[in-house]
Amino acid sequence: MAGEIVAGRKIAVQRIKHLPPPKSCQELFVYRQEKEVLKTLPSLVPGVLTIGEGESFVRNGGMIAFVVENRRVRFGINETAAASAGLKLSSKLLNVAKSVEK
Repeated sequence: MAGEIVAGRKIAVQRIKHLPPPKSCQELFVYRQEKEVLKTLPSLVPGVLTIGEGESFVRNGGMIAFVVENRRVRFGINETAAASAGLKLSSKLLNVAKSVEK
């Protein structure tokens, strides 16, 4: 990802141990093993899209969770969590999701 630019913005991938400061991050990917991070999801500043693994991620306040089903990667969405962070997810994305929690 180093050096990649999307829509005029540089992409940077960083491993972090603590929640990012306000306006320093637009997306946060949480590995399944990072159970402590799940407790802090509600305290993230608005505007940060949270992405994780496993169906429990969206039940615990994450916004998009990747799930492997029949050797295919699918995803679930927590639309309420996204709205609470001030994010509106595309209707096209919602239509192809495996599940949408409202």
